[in-house]
Amino acid sequence: MTDQKYCRNCGAPNLPEAKFCAICSKAFVSGDAAAPTAASAAAMPWEQQPQYSSSPEPRTIFGLSRKMVVIGIIALVVVLTLGCVVMASQSPSSSTPTPTAVATATAKATATAKATAAPTATPTATPTATPTATPTTLSSFNGILVEHPASTSGNDLTATINKEEQMDSTPVTPFHRATIDGRDVYIGTSEQNNGQVVKMYIFPLGSYTEARAAQTSYVQQLQAKGFTISSDDTTNSKEQSMINMDNGVQSANVQALGFNVDTSTAAMTIYIPQGTGS
Repeated sequence: MTDQKYCRNCGAPNLPEAKFCAICSKAFVSGDAAAPTAASAAAMPWEQQPQYSSSPEPRTIFGLSRKMVVIGIIALVVVLTLGCVVMASQSPSSSTPTPTAVATATAKATATAKATAAPTATPTATPTATPTATPTTLSSFNGILVEHPASTSGNDLTATINKEEQMDSTPVTPFHRATIDGRDVYIGTSEQNNGQVVKMYIFPLGSYTEARAAQTSYVQQLQAKGFTISSDDTTNSKEQSMINMDNGVQSANVQALGFNVDTSTAAMTIYIPQGTGS
């Protein structure tokens, strides 16, 4: 460009209106005089070319000196750094909880653990079950009259019954006390005066009514086993009933008595023939 002027110090081209060289910052001496163009500067004698001041002038950036720009940058960096520090101190960190948050969380966790902890159960001793003895079956007749060991309660009439039977018959097996269907019973075998050996079941009871009820029960049990009633004699006494039964092979006599000499009480007796004696 022909309208540029050149710096005497560094020879760099500048705008005609420039007061300082854009490269070396030297001031043009004659500010009002027109700066020499490229052609005139070359033709002009050296002593007539524009002179420059020997004192340097700071370069400018956007109209500001470099010193001011540097100071402004440093101030901006300091402000930004302080701002970051303040924001970091005020923002809660997710990785490092504050002491208050830790204490609160610990207290809540402890309270929750105490509230949810199940109480320790006190061991309770389990009582050892006493084995129940299976009743021993001593004898039976056609699946009924199932004999079990005698009860230890109540009045034992064994001696009295044996004594009375010896007066009327010949004992084959002495009477003994036992339990059948929850009732006290005395069981023995005797040879009658006619030579017949009979097994006897004597049930002492409280009244003739009880004796009749027991008689009816065992008659029904024998019928269930195939026995039939062959004769029924209840006419000889108001408080005596005799029912004879058989199944074609065996026979049984079931009696209900308002008074039995062997027991001195009402009784239900069952006589089962065993054959003839020796």
